[in-house]
Amino acid sequence: MERKVYEEDARGVQRDDEMMLPFSAKPNRVGIFNVGTGKGSSVKEFVEACKKATGVDIKVDYLERRAGDYAEVYSDPRKIREELNWTAKHTNLKESLETAWRWQKLHRNGYESTSLSSSSLFSAY
Repeated sequence: MERKVYEEDARGVQRDDEMMLPFSAKPNRVGIFNVGTGKGSSVKEFVEACKKATGVDIKVDYLERRAGDYAEVYSDPRKIREELNWTAKHTNLKESLETAWRWQKLHRNGYESTSLSSSSLFSAY
């Protein structure tokens, strides 16, 4: 399971003109990039981190692996690192989930509610 990529990390890809210029200055150049950490987590690790981040005792029924289930799934951010010199800043699963949970609690209606700027969410990092 690929770890969550922060909006702040994604904005770094979108808004960092100095970083994007070498790529965008090449005529007829289009790129597709995996934006991620390159690290994976098991479903069990993810659920345990969710429990810790939210304080909610999530009831889980563990089942046998199904035929065709992947053992591991994660992105390979090598291309974006090599071509744009970009890496995710927020890579700790528990901290990532805590930040996402804090944002969700502050924005019950999603992006509709803007009671807190996103930059203040990351002030602890």
